[in-house]
Amino acid sequence: MLAFCRSSLKSKKYIIILLALAAIAGLGTHAAWSSNGLPRIDNKTLARLAQQHPVVVLFRHAERCDRSTNQCLSDKTGITVKGTQDARELGNAFSADIPDFDLYSSNTVRTIQSATWFSAGKKIDGR
Repeated sequence: MLAFCRSSLKSKKYIIILLALAAIAGLGTHAAWSSNGLPRIDNKTLARLAQQHPVVVLFRHAERCDRSTNQCLSDKTGITVKGTQDARELGNAFSADIPDFDLYSSNTVRTIQSATWFSAGKKIDGR
């Protein structure tokens, strides 16, 4: 009976250790996949920084048409209708705090469309 109790206690100990390791691994994986390690700042903080220093902000293109089941805006190499809405929403929030900015884009359809919707039609440099 005593041997069974010791064995049972050891098993419980190992199970607890395994569960703790699984939880730590899960949290570590979540942190690794949910962030690129760079600090994230809100628009108000960015606006204060932009008043003091030159600031470069990089945005990725909006939702790609060729990798989505959502309706395409036009060209299959461009963005979706949902992507236009997301880009415009992000642009509105950005412009509310930083109204004066220069806009650059690569020459791919999806980045030009994203920049156009982000900026509400502002002139895009870098094409």
